[in-house]
Amino acid sequence: MIAKRILPVVFASGLAFVASGAEDKEETVSLSKLPPEVAKALKAQAGKDAITNVSREKDEGKTVYEATFKRSGHVHDVTVDGSGRLLSDEEELPPAEAPKKIREAIEREFPGAKIEKFERIKEGGKTNYEALLSGGKKREEIKFSDDGKVLEREDKTGDKGKD
Repeated sequence: MIAKRILPVVFASGLAFVASGAEDKEETVSLSKLPPEVAKALKAQAGKDAITNVSREKDEGKTVYEATFKRSGHVHDVTVDGSGRLLSDEEELPPAEAPKKIREAIEREFPGAKIEKFERIKEGGKTNYEALLSGGKKREEIKFSDDGKVLEREDKTGDKGKD
């Protein structure tokens, strides 16, 4: 009797887990297959720069589109919603171009760390920074506000190659 009650709960939990895993799945798509307003917005963001990748994914239940292009030697990943509204522009920068407050914050939060990847993120009218750091056996991604405060931390130890 108990098994009859538990099995549906376990099954439903498994379905919810599978569905939540599908939420973040990124799918490569062709620019020509996107809704016209999305394609127009992504092309406008890239300007004269060639778009090298376009993807579609779910973010908090909403479909978003991302295009990758290179401008002035820096890789940009811009994200727009289904109406073509710009959500974010993530620009990969050399660590040497990090503002002084951010370099100081990185040293404070992860002394002696190697900066594997550094990005300036413009989103919602704000500029933040994200650094993928490593040292010893530890890897961590830390998001900083423009004044050096930690906004988010994510342990990336063991995730090499998944960034």
